[in-house]
Amino acid sequence: MKTILVPVDFSDASINAVRYASQLAVQISAKVMMLHAYQYPVVHPVDKGLELTDEGVKEINIKELASIKKVIELEIPLVKLEYLVINGILSGVINVFAQNFRTDLIIMGLTGSGKVKELLIGSNTLDVAGNTKIPVIIVPQKCRFKEVTKVALATDFRNVVENVPDTQVKRFLAATGARLHIVNVDYHHEYATVDTPFQSSLMEAMFQSWSPEYHFIEDYNVQEGLSRYVEENEINILIAVPHKHNLLHKLFMPSHTRQIVFHSKIPVMVVHE
Repeated sequence: MKTILVPVDFSDASINAVRYASQLAVQISAKVMMLHAYQYPVVHPVDKGLELTDEGVKEINIKELASIKKVIELEIPLVKLEYLVINGILSGVINVFAQNFRTDLIIMGLTGSGKVKELLIGSNTLDVAGNTKIPVIIVPQKCRFKEVTKVALATDFRNVVENVPDTQVKRFLAATGARLHIVNVDYHHEYATVDTPFQSSLMEAMFQSWSPEYHFIEDYNVQEGLSRYVEENEINILIAVPHKHNLLHKLFMPSHTRQIVFHSKIPVMVVHE
């Protein structure tokens, strides 16, 4: 992995995401690109009594990013940190950037302090996570970086060959050197089918060379079962694959997503099939 993209809106949550991304970048020998997307307002902004042009707004944003860069580089001297300001809607800007520059990972901040902030900041983050093929790590605002040594992949063992993006997961494991835990949450086999043993064997073959640990958690609430597991086993990142018609898809519907992500103590990595 070479480039980590971090959208920055100058909130505490996004700056914390830059800090997290910078430390992860040092671990995996990557660089961090801070990206600020803005739209020039219909009502022209004013600074010190003077009306700002589009270029004036852009220049202010550049100075803000330069200031953040300086602070982060003092805290994390080994980080390779760059920044870019583009006029446009965030999701569209990210797609353009990814098409022109190799982007291996997106890291975004999230704050859970207040319902209004959840709706505004959360919808932006979840919109990006739900509409890009690039893996997105969502970092809770109060989360502090710990070296990534344990990663948990949540699965319901449904159509694993079609649904589990093993190439992206393996690439992240190779970059971090982390151990893989494969976790299934069920309650008295409520969600199991006659095909589950076969799907489980396919998953085992898929990650055989990584020697993963398998854990089967008894809990009627998937979210709570996963939360308890990652805390008890000191998991650094939880990987979720939000595809249709499975249990994890429920987590990434807006209301369920806020429950697991906004109140999570560890980052959640969203990887699409």
